[in-house]
Amino acid sequence: MQKSRLSGLVEHLKLTDGMRKVGSLALPMMFIPLFTNLMVFLDRVILGHYSIDAMNSVAAAASAISPLVFSAWSIATIAEVFVGQLCGAQRYGKMAQPVWQMVWFSLFLGVIFLPIAIWAGPYILPQTFVKEGLPYYQLVMAAGFLTPLNTALASFFIGSGNVRVIAMSVGVGACVNCTLDLLLIFGIPGIFPSLGTLGAGIATIVASLTQTAILGILFSRSSLRMGHPPAWRICWHTLKDCITIGGPNALSYLMEMTGWYLMFVIAAKMGQVHVTILQIGYSLYTLFSFLPEGLQKGVIILTSNSVGRRHFSEIPQIL
Repeated sequence: MQKSRLSGLVEHLKLTDGMRKVGSLALPMMFIPLFTNLMVFLDRVILGHYSIDAMNSVAAAASAISPLVFSAWSIATIAEVFVGQLCGAQRYGKMAQPVWQMVWFSLFLGVIFLPIAIWAGPYILPQTFVKEGLPYYQLVMAAGFLTPLNTALASFFIGSGNVRVIAMSVGVGACVNCTLDLLLIFGIPGIFPSLGTLGAGIATIVASLTQTAILGILFSRSSLRMGHPPAWRICWHTLKDCITIGGPNALSYLMEMTGWYLMFVIAAKMGQVHVTILQIGYSLYTLFSFLPEGLQKGVIILTSNSVGRRHFSEIPQIL
């Protein structure tokens, strides 16, 4: 089944051209960040109805988490390039190897993120938001390795052009997150109390774990069916290549996200109103960022596949 899908992708690449080629993959890829960004946006809206202080505290905590988590995420996304090239070269038995390297990389980050989550919060968060933002920061930062882990697992399907699996997992995760937000943030009278920002953190982690379970099960089945169980072993050469190639992009994300974090720190010194305006603008910005993100993913799939098939003449046309 998986090989036929990959063959179909190759035939698709041969028969289409230009805008149609990019659009046919970019459009479905846009739904993935759309669901993800919508989940974050609704999270802020629900918290806003609960308490403006809680909404701003979670926004500040998220901005403090983002530099490290998104830097790791950007490195994990490089597995998509390797998978796309191997798919184009029809080396299907090797496709799981770069994915596994990024899985191990993500799990190793969990060891690093845990002490940061436990001790760094009071020093990183603006003092105005420590009381309500710290529970969210500690939970989500400790589980920050799930973001690159899910990205690594998703790269197996993205690189091979099977985006339905990713859209399904993200959609389910978004539904779980929104449902738990409503239940845990506000609580249920007579059953359990309102958890506020702590409830928002729990909802985020459970949603991420749901995506991990879906992607992990489907990835394991696909990889075993395609005959590469040994791919789970650490390959230092591939791991080094992924980190080296993804490193510059990770550095750019680190600087960009650190900039957003510093903006929240400055806004916090100016007052609650400034933080509210900043986080509303940032939430809207991220909500609509699915358009360039989807286009980027579509271009990555097509160019990687063309490189794998040694059809370099297609790349200028795709760009």
